[in-house]
Amino acid sequence: MPPIIKAVRAKATLNEISDQMREVFGEYQNRNI
Repeated sequence: MPPIIKAVRAKATLNEISDQMREVFGEYQNRNI
C-alpha cells in the first residue's frame, strides 16, 4: 500500500498505477464453474 500512496502523491494516473499492479499481480480471470 505505501508504494501506491507514494505514486498518488507523485501525481501518477490511475491507469499508470493499474498497469503496474497488473504487471505484478496479473489480470483478473473469471472462472466458469
